[in-house]
Amino acid sequence: MKKNTKGTYTRKVGYELLVEHYNKEFSQLQVLCRDKGADSFTVNDPMMRKAAVEALGNNQTIKEIDLSFSAIEHASIEALANVLEKNNTITKINLNNSFIGNRGAIALAEALKVNKSITNIDLANNCIGDEGAVALVETLQVNKLITNINLANNCIGDEGAVALAEAFKGRHKINIILESNYIGNIGKTALEKVFKGNPAMDIKLESYYYIIG
Repeated sequence: MKKNTKGTYTRKVGYELLVEHYNKEFSQLQVLCRDKGADSFTVNDPMMRKAAVEALGNNQTIKEIDLSFSAIEHASIEALANVLEKNNTITKINLNNSFIGNRGAIALAEALKVNKSITNIDLANNCIGDEGAVALVETLQVNKLITNINLANNCIGDEGAVALAEAFKGRHKINIILESNYIGNIGKTALEKVFKGNPAMDIKLESYYYIIG
């Protein structure tokens, strides 16, 4: 980024120049965020994303990361996972429509086992199946801070739903969106058993939308 005479920031051209100035530019980005009190972070350029995410490692002002609709590559997901293992100020991650798949979900799940600040995760439209759901279940069993999860429009079936039901046992508050997955009667039954008797629960079976308040 380079500040022009009008006070706005423009992207430098040329991939070689961009790579050469990664460290300088993203340290400037961090300063810019601190100076303006920014609390959210968005980078959609795939050539910039990994370095930008890595720059968040020492940032203490950003609270929300939005990498939605970016078809994010695995290198950036791994970089994000590394940041989340250390950063304790980020509370919300939006990866909606980023096609991270099971591999990306597993990488994030491992990081979230030790993270102490994330409460909201949007992983809708990411081709996540039962394998990714099971990995997230292991995270939910050890991390009680996560209370809002969007897993809509993925490929989660009965196996993932049953595993999620087990993870929800004993939880007092969790909001999860599971609409438009592949959850059949076995998965729905398992979830219903966990939710039964909770007065703050709202279940919409026709869209596989479950909420525990």
